[in-house]
Amino acid sequence: APLGLLDCTEQLPVPGVPMPDYLGSAQPVSWGIVAGTRVGYVYVRAWDGDAGTRFTLAVNSLLTEYETSGLIFDFRTNYGGNMFLSYPALELLFAGDVPTIGWATRCGSDHLAMCSHTEFDYRYTIHGKATADYDHPIAVLTGPGAVSSGDQVAHLMSFHPRARFFGKS
Repeated sequence: APLGLLDCTEQLPVPGVPMPDYLGSAQPVSWGIVAGTRVGYVYVRAWDGDAGTRFTLAVNSLLTEYETSGLIFDFRTNYGGNMFLSYPALELLFAGDVPTIGWATRCGSDHLAMCSHTEFDYRYTIHGKATADYDHPIAVLTGPGAVSSGDQVAHLMSFHPRARFFGKS
């Protein structure tokens, strides 16, 4: 981190996995294999800059270059940003379309009548591209240092059948 700035996070160093250098070089995503295991580990500090590209590269490389026995996504400190940057990587973990958030709009003169707002429904759907859902355990680490899109992307992981959550709300 630049002189005078503290990078306060609940994220801890993991042997074999570089920590993101978010304050120093604005790298919000880092990843690797936990030393001595076949477990992939991905830190995501924010959903801005090139986070989407780096997150997709991380997930793709962990799925294709390594024979992982599980994945850990560390979202304990995540400053938010654009949650849609996560979708290309999430699509690699899912086999089909997964609607996540439904939108509605008022319809007619009855102020209680609601109609689906399909344009937004489509946008908030994970359009899975994998031949099958990732079939090993997925741990999602959460904490109070995740805000806004940091929370929303962790929530998107809840739609994966192998994902389990650990940490503070």
